[in-house]
Amino acid sequence: MSMAASMFSAQSVGQIFEVDGIYYQITSSTKPYTVAVSYNGLWDAYSNKYTGKVTIPKTVSYNGKVYNVTNIGYAAFADSNDLTSVIIPNSVTSIGVGAFRNCIKRPLNNHKQ
Repeated sequence: MSMAASMFSAQSVGQIFEVDGIYYQITSSTKPYTVAVSYNGLWDAYSNKYTGKVTIPKTVSYNGKVYNVTNIGYAAFADSNDLTSVIIPNSVTSIGVGAFRNCIKRPLNNHKQ
């Protein structure tokens, strides 16, 4: 039984889950539990859905554990063209490469008649 539990614990690192519209990747499955804000999908075929104002919490609960949000991962918000702002808590100590790549809010086409 303990071997199965160890295997599950090891498998959970890297797991991506969603809470309140934000995706997280587990970076530590032992105390202190930590996560990185992540993109939605596989690393080579991500599909971001972040829009508007995003407020990253200091902690997030998932499957009975409370995780500290310690970083924003690689390409986490990349290509989120409808993202207008991100509130980052002081628990975040690093931001990954390309985290905000191509985050360009395009203006609406205003057609005056």
